[in-house]
Amino acid sequence: MVAEDREPVFIDTRNPKHWEQSAQQIPGSLRIWRMELEERIGEVPRDRPLVTYCACHYEHSSTRAALILEEYDFEEIHILVGGFNAWRDAGLPLEQKAESPEGASCNSPAQRAGLEGLLSR
Repeated sequence: MVAEDREPVFIDTRNPKHWEQSAQQIPGSLRIWRMELEERIGEVPRDRPLVTYCACHYEHSSTRAALILEEYDFEEIHILVGGFNAWRDAGLPLEQKAESPEGASCNSPAQRAGLEGLLSR
């Protein structure tokens, strides 16, 4: 789903409660809570695939964020099925929470394989 030559940008849409409860994030994630997404839409790069994630049941926040991104004509949007918890449980890389607008890196074949199994369109 995500081309090998195009690094995805992970957007952490976890609500403030879930954000505070965790010390980690997916490496390089752009932290934008979905309720702030429209006012911060200019921070989201348009030239890379986007992967939204949250920690709620049924990916509610990340799905709402994906819909907002569609309204602003972003094209390559994916939702991380199972969200942050599925990523962590799959043994994929995590880092201490930090703001990083550069987006996450998934260079290794193992990371790409793990990511592909968790993406939804």
